[in-house]
Amino acid sequence: MMQTKDDDAPPFQEVACGRERVISRFVGVLVSPGATFMRLASDSDWLRPLSFMLAVVSAYSFAVILRVPTSAAAELVGFSSTTALAGLRAAGLLVAIVITMFGWFAWVTALYVSFWALGARTSMPQALTIIGYAAAPGIIKSATLTVVVLVTGHMPVAPTLASILHARGAVATVLGSVEPFAIWNFVLLVIAASCSFGFTWRRSTAAVLLPVTLGWFLQLSLGSLIA
Repeated sequence: MMQTKDDDAPPFQEVACGRERVISRFVGVLVSPGATFMRLASDSDWLRPLSFMLAVVSAYSFAVILRVPTSAAAELVGFSSTTALAGLRAAGLLVAIVITMFGWFAWVTALYVSFWALGARTSMPQALTIIGYAAAPGIIKSATLTVVVLVTGHMPVAPTLASILHARGAVATVLGSVEPFAIWNFVLLVIAASCSFGFTWRRSTAAVLLPVTLGWFLQLSLGSLIA
């Protein structure tokens, strides 16, 4: 049987089309989130946004490992000692990917349980797809910080509401873990829950706020224990 030109090229064309589709969907989430999430409601193509996110986050982690001095990087990445960071340097990119995937799936599972408890009858792949594209603000943040680290060799601390509002005392402790990019991600998740699952805005907010609040308290608790 004679093969046509199109039969010889599908693997390359499929990869190119898949990459363009992922980028266009991320752009759609940023400029027209409601319409984009409505189109994603029945989509289970969760691997592409996850792979894109892992590539960007891993590039950021690897940039810190390569360019930022050990003592400074230990503080920036969140390790309590430079020995821990030295181990991360030795393990390389694989460790960064594993850590990212573990945290990501824990976060997705918490959101999925919350969505399901409030009435969303969706599959885990569909939830992964929606949550993956809603992570666009975090991808922008990681990509920006990666460029800064590679160019300067230093990484500025990401701004938080505490630094923006010049908060002090207990208020600073509470707002110190809240970043503008996280608020942006929260808003996109609320829009996603409303447009993809047919939730009211109140139910959508509750579905996202519950795991966010639990994660926030867990982060504060771990931070106090490490300190």
